[in-house]
Formats: sequence, structure tokens, C-alpha cells
Amino acid sequence: GEVMRSIKLVAIPLPSVTVLSSGAACKGDSCVCQGGAAAGGGFRLRFSGEPPWAVSIQTEGANATVFDDLWDRETTLTLPVGSHLLTSVTETNSLGGDRAPCQREVSVPLVVRPLPRAELAPLVCKHLCKDEAAGIMVTLTHGTPPFTVDLQDQLGNVVRQRFAAASGEIRLDSAELVSGRAGDVLTGFHNWTIRQLADAWMCKAVEDTPVVSGSVSSDVPIQQEVASTKQSQTLPTGSEAASDPGGADRAGPAK
Repeated sequence: GEVMRSIKLVAIPLPSVTVLSSGAACKGDSCVCQGGAAAGGGFRLRFSGEPPWAVSIQTEGANATVFDDLWDRETTLTLPVGSHLLTSVTETNSLGGDRAPCQREVSVPLVVRPLPRAELAPLVCKHLCKDEAAGIMVTLTHGTPPFTVDLQDQLGNVVRQRFAAASGEIRLDSAELVSGRAGDVLTGFHNWTIRQLADAWMCKAVEDTPVVSGSVSSDVPIQQEVASTKQSQTLPTGSEAASDPGGADRAGPAK
């Protein structure tokens, strides 16, 4: 008679990978800021299936990189600044050669955004206009506008201003005073440095020690200038008459 044989087929689910970390302003992509919450631009990944796993990452303008021997179900993948694409996840354990490794093709954008940087420069003006405070030009060299910058002087005063474009003027008489006293900011000598910088993607550079290389000095004796100007405009009538002996004649005869 005929010999009946049965074959047992076992369906093995393909592995999967989920990105757990994502920035606040990524517009659909998974992104982190350089050196942000995940240090070094790291993405937290969660795997399904059986360890160990391997993932393939395609970086813009470079060859694909394989990160293998990943045994933890949740792991952090560190990538440099730039745009990347997670293209596959693989279970590399072949169960002693009984089966080929299972692989799932994916397409997950991973973006590491650079921390913002800016440069300071004093306004090109030798003398201040009457009632006008000193200004500082700030230019965003890394990052995406709009951006917000905090400046700190040697006295601990901190001012803040937001810019829609990549550069603009910080006006000390109209900028938001974060800490300190307005009177201290608007008079005397100040050595301004960048204390904090945040761009449109909420990537934030915070300096524990202000960036001395980006410092700008301002000497703003505004109150003294205004006071002396007002005094010169309100001289006593007697003084004016004394300095102009012919004034009485021009005024006409006394009645």
C-alpha cells in the first residue's frame, strides 16, 4: 500500500522594529537633536522576534551600514548628523542552520539635526543716537530659523529675543529681560555672550559657561546722555538773556 507522510509547516513571523524616540517637530519623520535627550543623536529601537538582530542603515551620500549582534529587545542606535534610512531588520540566529535568517524590509527615515550655533557682532556705529540703546547683530550659522537667542553679560543679566530670519538685531532697550535689572542692561559697559540658542526644530544649545568666543562688548551711557541733552535744552531764561545783550532791544520798547 501507499505510505502516507505528513509535513508540518511552521510559519515564523518576520521580525519588526519600532522607533521609540522622535523629536517634537519632525513632520512625520523620526528625528532627534544632536547631543539631545538621546546623547549623540541616538534613536531608541524596539525589536520583535528572536535575538540577535541586525539592522541596515542607509546614510545619505554614503554606503549602507549594518549594525549587528543586537541582543537587547530595546537598544539605542547612535548616528551622526544627517538624514538616514532604516532599510531592514534581520533575525541573524539561523537555529543551527535549520532555517535561513528571517528578514523584513522596511523604510523608516531617521534624521539627526545639528545643534544651532550663532555668531555675534556689534552694530557698525561709532556713536549712539539720542535716546537709542546699543544693539548687537546675531547670525545663525547652524540650525533652522526662526530661532531664539539668550545673551548674558558679565553681571549675570540675561536678555532674550526671537528672530524669524537667520540674522537680526538684538535691541537691548526692547529685548525680553529674562533675569537682572533693566537699568543695569541699559547703562554702562557689558560683555555679552551667547547663553542659550534654540532653533525651529526645538534643538537647543545650552552653555553652562557662556560662549566667550562669541562675546560682544557694549558701552551704553544712555541715561547720562539723555539727562545732559535735556539739561542743555532747558537753560534758565536769565542765562540766555545774559549771553545775548541785544535781546532786550530786539524784544521792542517797554510799555
